[in-house]
Amino acid sequence: MAYYGDNTIVKLVVFPIISFFLVILFHLELERKNIKYLSIIQMLIGMLLGLAIQIKRENFMLLEGLIFGGIWGLTTPFWVKLLVILKK
Repeated sequence: MAYYGDNTIVKLVVFPIISFFLVILFHLELERKNIKYLSIIQMLIGMLLGLAIQIKRENFMLLEGLIFGGIWGLTTPFWVKLLVILKK
């Protein structure tokens, strides 16, 4: 990922957006029993995450961001379980 690291927009906007989506995905997975369509919600939030990752890249690819984010959202149960195991 080719970010413009010295760009203040990336530091002040993109990184907090990415962190926000990751925290939401983590929280939704921990509260799994209360949500009916969790995997669809995780996939949609993952797609938004993928689009946020694409912001300020040299070549913005909408489809690539959506596919990457959708996969990231669907793999949420695996990385959340891994983080919970590592925490213990």
